[in-house]
Amino acid sequence: MLSSQQKIQSDLTSHEISLEEMKKHYQGKETAQRVLSQIEVAQKKMQDVSMKFRLFQKPANFEQRLQESKMILDEVKMHLPALETKSVEQEVVQSQLNHCVNLYKSLSEVKSEVEMVIKTGRQIVQKKQTENPKELDERVTALKLHYNELGAK
Repeated sequence: MLSSQQKIQSDLTSHEISLEEMKKHYQGKETAQRVLSQIEVAQKKMQDVSMKFRLFQKPANFEQRLQESKMILDEVKMHLPALETKSVEQEVVQSQLNHCVNLYKSLSEVKSEVEMVIKTGRQIVQKKQTENPKELDERVTALKLHYNELGAK
């Protein structure tokens, strides 16, 4: 059984095909110029509806999740300089080790969310559920690189 989204997409595709068939039927007939212009207007409206439907399918909270993931990674990055070796005294080294463990925990806690945001972002780009797929792809790639960079340190 088709989901409602699949049914809507199927109906849109069916209507687009019907309009194209009607256009071919009236092509080249003198009296059909008015009908052809109406078909072209209907095709344009169908394209607009299809685009809006694709954009509508984008998860509502994706942008927020992307921003939150970036903020958490930025916060971890901000604390990285504290890990640079400043002394060989046991207390200082122990403090830095504790700090390092806390940053590692932060990365571990955000890992699944970052992976999900990346996966969802790639799907949104692939399905063109955004007005600017290239820009979103660049932001998702930047998030992935940012996470990998922090994990390597």
